[in-house]
Amino acid sequence: MLHHVPPSLRNELVSEEVDALKLIERYHPDYFLCEHLHNFPRLTGAVRHRIQKTIVLDPGQALGNAIPNHVVYDFCADIIVKEHIATSTRKRNSIPGFPLKNED
Repeated sequence: MLHHVPPSLRNELVSEEVDALKLIERYHPDYFLCEHLHNFPRLTGAVRHRIQKTIVLDPGQALGNAIPNHVVYDFCADIIVKEHIATSTRKRNSIPGFPLKNED
């Protein structure tokens, strides 16, 4: 199943994440591919999760990087062959008088 929003994997329940979780619980797909939470791998510590028998894959997002976050998955072997997970390197500009946190 391909879906924009990942299922809820934490105690925080956002309505879209709950809806995605309900899709998994109703249809029991083998795989659930998603890409919405920009900090997903940093938030959960992994790009691959299991909900019951469903494998959830979400590489997250890192804006401004030369290589976008991605996962190469071998569905026959059920393994991640390659993954590229980076943190954002995009420069953010602050509004004068309203600096961003940790900005010099």
